[in-house]
Amino acid sequence: MEQIAAFLRAELPFDAAIFAHYSNLDPTLRLDVERGFAEAGVALCVSTSTLELGIDIGSIDDVVLVGSPPGLTSFLQRIGRGGRRTEVTRVLCLARSPLEDAQCCAMIALATSSVFSPNENEVDESFLPSVLVQQCFSLLKQSPTGALRQADLRRVAPAEVDDTTLRQILDELVRSDYLRSGRLGEWRPGAALDELVDAHEIYSNIGGDPLTLQLVDVYSGRVLAQTGQRLFVGDTLRLGGRSLVVRWRDRYRVGVEPSGGGPVDVDLRVQSSPFATPLDVSQAVARLLGVSAGEMVSVPVAEGCWLFHFWGDVYGLLLADLLRPHFAVHEAGEGADMPVTPVNAHCLFLPRTLPQLPPFYAAQARSALAGLLPRVEPFLELGRFHTLLPPRVAEETVLARCDLPGFERLYRGTRIVEASSGLRARLETLL
Repeated sequence: MEQIAAFLRAELPFDAAIFAHYSNLDPTLRLDVERGFAEAGVALCVSTSTLELGIDIGSIDDVVLVGSPPGLTSFLQRIGRGGRRTEVTRVLCLARSPLEDAQCCAMIALATSSVFSPNENEVDESFLPSVLVQQCFSLLKQSPTGALRQADLRRVAPAEVDDTTLRQILDELVRSDYLRSGRLGEWRPGAALDELVDAHEIYSNIGGDPLTLQLVDVYSGRVLAQTGQRLFVGDTLRLGGRSLVVRWRDRYRVGVEPSGGGPVDVDLRVQSSPFATPLDVSQAVARLLGVSAGEMVSVPVAEGCWLFHFWGDVYGLLLADLLRPHFAVHEAGEGADMPVTPVNAHCLFLPRTLPQLPPFYAAQARSALAGLLPRVEPFLELGRFHTLLPPRVAEETVLARCDLPGFERLYRGTRIVEASSGLRARLETLL
């Protein structure tokens, strides 16, 4: 992020204002960037997905995507910034690998397809219980008595969430020291919540875990950014395109001031959430390569087999878990040192060829998915407070989001075919 902005400042062959916009920046600084970019005559803004949120930054002539967005919704939101005056969207996709190139082409194909329906590709909008954790904190902050009752939470919770679940959420927050029991039927802030309130980290359920280190201006005390990186007195860093030097630090804050230019020791890393390639994009990649619907493609090699499922990251992980026992029951030693391994969002490595998928058992799939929760949860945009939910509530939320009935229909309707020589060459570019 910062490296791209710095490169443009140094190498751009024409005069233009260069801005950087990302989640680590303090909200006030992000607003300054948005206003400056909207008002500038000629400008470039290097941004992460923070500009997907509908922020008004004026008219954009061209959009450049570095790498492949995670899914079609993100792709449409990013390119939708451009061409509002001319009604022509000009986009340059800079893929960093053949795999990213295929995914960009797949999303363009999805977006321009005559059968494309936005409603079929929207992000799951079902209720997230993690919102109730954030609402507990927000209601406490607003409470004139500094206390929360279950009835207060009941008023903001949807009818699908029963009173037993609400009480379990409150009890879990007590166990984790975010709440403490007050008078009968009341809860008050715990020590862990006091720290979040002091850092202004309770007002949104969007994003990753709250960060702990604030960068502040040494003269005004104004918060500039947040980071989880280690910084020490004397370090120089780049923030929002400016070179800064660390003058002091305490447990939670780092004081910085302009350094006067020159090389920097640290580029502030953007805190981004992991993302998964979804099923619709992976299936679109398959269509571009000439793979028919309902097919997986097997590519035998000397060491085993590449199985191109084109099911995306989450279903690919679950498929790998379901296939491992099938290979484990065969004679010891065959493929023992080369287990079923996910390669990317579209492909698995198998220790030997597989003529067809094993029978599907719903209980086995549910058990496998439950075991994958730590790996799957970060992909599903469950909200920053999801980790504070009771384990049962968190597990049921993930299972519902993963749509096991949909996975079963896909599994039962798929057959495995061996790649032709021409298709094999195209598939191998994705490895």
